Amino acid sequence: MNINNRCALIESDIPVLVGVMKEKLHEKDSFKGLWDKETNDELFLLLNNEMEELAHAILEEGNEEIMREAADVANFAMMICANAKRRCQQLLF
Repeated sequence: MNINNRCALIESDIPVLVGVMKEKLHEKDSFKGLWDKETNDELFLLLNNEMEELAHAILEEGNEEIMREAADVANFAMMICANAKRRCQQLLF
């Protein structure tokens, strides 16, 4: 695959993942609070739980469920990244 095709694939796949990530976050909005108060350890444990759910989906479920579980994994990774960024910014001020 040449670099242009690779870039086009990345550019088309990212919005798909982000869209499913947003759907999952909105579904859980009613019973989960914001993640900025959670520790990285807590979020990492939740990330590992989601990884197990993704593994199960890959082995036992269809593509729709795989997409949803992959988005859950990505959401917890995003939460860890966002918290790390906030904490870095706090150190600067």
